[in-house]
Amino acid sequence: MKTPTDNSIDLAEIYSAFYKRSIEGLFILNKNLTIRLANPRGEKLLGYRRGELVNKKLLTLIPENLKKECLHLCKHFFDKTNHSSPIKKTVSFLKKNNDEIIAEVSLSDHLHDTEGPLMVVLFSDITAQIIADKKLENTKNLYEDVLEEIGDAFMSIDSKWRYTYVNGICLDLIGKKEEEIFSTKTIWELFPELIGTIYETKYREVMKTGKQVSFESTSVYRDKWYDVRVCPHDGGIAVFSRDITDVKQKSLALQESEERFSKAFQSSPIALSISRVADGCFIEVNDSFTKLFGYKREELIGKTSTEIGFYNYCRAHEREKLVSILKKKGEVKNYEMVIGEKSGVKLNILFSTEEIEMQGEHLIFKTFIDITDKKKAEDAMIRLNEHLEKSVRDRTIKLTEALEREKGNNDLKSRFVSMASHEFRTPLAGLLTSVSILEEYTKEVSNDKIKKHFKRIKSSVDMLTDILNDFLSLEKLEQGKTKAENCHFDLNTMIVDTMEELKGSLKDGQHIHYHQAGEVLMYQDEEKIHNTLLNLITNASKYSGEGKPIEIAVEVKKETVKVIIKDHGIGIPKKDQQNMFSLFFRARNAETIQGTGLGLMIVNKYMELIGGTIDFESVENKGSTFTVVFPKNVHSKLKRSRKGNSKS
Repeated sequence: MKTPTDNSIDLAEIYSAFYKRSIEGLFILNKNLTIRLANPRGEKLLGYRRGELVNKKLLTLIPENLKKECLHLCKHFFDKTNHSSPIKKTVSFLKKNNDEIIAEVSLSDHLHDTEGPLMVVLFSDITAQIIADKKLENTKNLYEDVLEEIGDAFMSIDSKWRYTYVNGICLDLIGKKEEEIFSTKTIWELFPELIGTIYETKYREVMKTGKQVSFESTSVYRDKWYDVRVCPHDGGIAVFSRDITDVKQKSLALQESEERFSKAFQSSPIALSISRVADGCFIEVNDSFTKLFGYKREELIGKTSTEIGFYNYCRAHEREKLVSILKKKGEVKNYEMVIGEKSGVKLNILFSTEEIEMQGEHLIFKTFIDITDKKKAEDAMIRLNEHLEKSVRDRTIKLTEALEREKGNNDLKSRFVSMASHEFRTPLAGLLTSVSILEEYTKEVSNDKIKKHFKRIKSSVDMLTDILNDFLSLEKLEQGKTKAENCHFDLNTMIVDTMEELKGSLKDGQHIHYHQAGEVLMYQDEEKIHNTLLNLITNASKYSGEGKPIEIAVEVKKETVKVIIKDHGIGIPKKDQQNMFSLFFRARNAETIQGTGLGLMIVNKYMELIGGTIDFESVENKGSTFTVVFPKNVHSKLKRSRKGNSKS
């Protein structure tokens, strides 16, 4: 036993303490790789009881696929007698239950016995660390994948202003290769154009304060707008740049549009106001508004129309009615109402309103047109129109009664037609003359309603004139008074002229597509063919909607000419097709459309007169195709046939 004064060191005692208490596993192996000694920690790490590993071969603890490598390592160790430092390796061990652990191993040769040199193996279980490292690597790879896929340009910069990471989108943005970016140069050396810009200011601010900032700016690399976010990151900064060029351009365009709207609003000669949907308060009125109603701008802004008594002269519940229409349709157009000036004078107003959105706020936009002076002239004109309309109705009733009495009697019908042509034309001529005089008297008065009534009277006269022309044409045909009047003419020129003639009467958006190759010189009754085509093209327009095309095609054979007129309108119901060439017949889906029911019958008789035929094909709600075929000259005759076909 040592005394307190004994300064010698008991190495055996130290080795024993290390052997028992070491946090690492410890094996001592001889040259045959037999375990001569295993400490408690090593036994526990591999799941063995005390003493179970002694005299066990090391290779029984090594996975099969690693035994050859382990044997080679141990042989190399024993072949070299002196090792200046331990050999360190990462190897796998099999536990007693055959689970595999990953261990960090240190080999040294500081012991000998009678058998020769011994190998000291120290090892620790690093399985959890390896798994964590792999997870960390996978996470790092995942983060890099995310940064490549986010759609934003991303880069990270360290505290020395050097790039540490740049994704593909950012590389494309700044226009440099990776080897240039990840050099020893700073961002300011690589891109001196950044110096003095908002980019330098914000980068340095975040680097200094460690607080995130965001800003919008055009790029120094591209002619585009970017939303830039700069965040503190690992002692440096991370920068996200998102391309907002499209959004920014739309925003700038919206801003310019609103500025133009504001200028137009203030300079408009029409009284205009804008109020909020939320509370109904005026937020803006133009000068025309204040002049018309006698208010000052400050008297209106922030107040509702009810508070200033704006609609005091409206009819009962009229304002509630307008609010209901606005909520249902989103707008009110050209509504006539009475509004009082500030002084109490009543004004007749043509009022329109609609809901709009401006800078994210829902607003009500209103227009007020003073029609007080025009109202008197309009009222007088309405009374005159009513008198004229009554006269026309009375005369129409008398003529209708006469037509009923003469129905079924051809002789009486002929006398009726002769009488009607005279009786209609005389008052119609007087009516047109009066309208023209009135139109001259009212030229100084610009009023849409007056113009509407003039247009209505003229349209009615034109309609009655067309009816008379149809009656007269049919009467002449039936009495044999219409003769063929043949002449030489170019059919192509005649069709082009007819299209030009009809251009003003087509509905909005309707266009005639005409296909004909070359001239068609013929000797025929030009007037009958012209009237036939005029009738069929007019029908195509009349029974088609706005924007629907009309197609005309001419096919020329040796002796005959075929003209095809196709529309995309309401079509003819299949049940009505057999009666389409009957006197006064109207298909049931066309009863609300102006017409006499004589046009197709007259066209059919014209074709009979010139030796031609007329056929048609039609599908309801899809359109109709009429085909007329006639000889190129009057010396040729066609075999008569007429039928209506419906496609299924």
